[in-house]
Amino acid sequence: MCVNGKVNTVDDIWVFLRLLSRDIIDFPVHNQGTGQTVPFWTGFNCLLSKNSTDVAVVTYPPIIDAKPTDMSTVFTAMKKCLDMSNEAGQAHAIQTFDQQLYAIAQQVKWSRPDIFESHILRLGGFHTLSCFITSLGKLWADGGFSRFVG
Repeated sequence: MCVNGKVNTVDDIWVFLRLLSRDIIDFPVHNQGTGQTVPFWTGFNCLLSKNSTDVAVVTYPPIIDAKPTDMSTVFTAMKKCLDMSNEAGQAHAIQTFDQQLYAIAQQVKWSRPDIFESHILRLGGFHTLSCFITSLGKLWADGGFSRFVG
């Protein structure tokens, strides 16, 4: 409760109220409470705080009812991602695709660099790992690595 000779009054009040509501300390006035009524330290300080926090709502973007491997569908998805990132004030839009759609998305990005210059495309983690292991398998196949890769 005392750090470097300074006492934090709010913390002292919290400890006192917690002890009082549990009937651990004697107080001249009888406490009519039943059980612990004072929240934990974080909750107590949130009740005292005048700062309001912003609430973030995370939702899925609207579904694009079209063939996913069509270049115009991938363009629409990338443009929507870019618009949402710009609206949120982000300098870059980051989007992850599986292996087949990643190839199409790269073609879209290369064909329209004026629109997608700040767009970062990622190959899905599973596909990145499988490409890495396949490359290692080809590179080190003569060293016995092919026995472990399959």
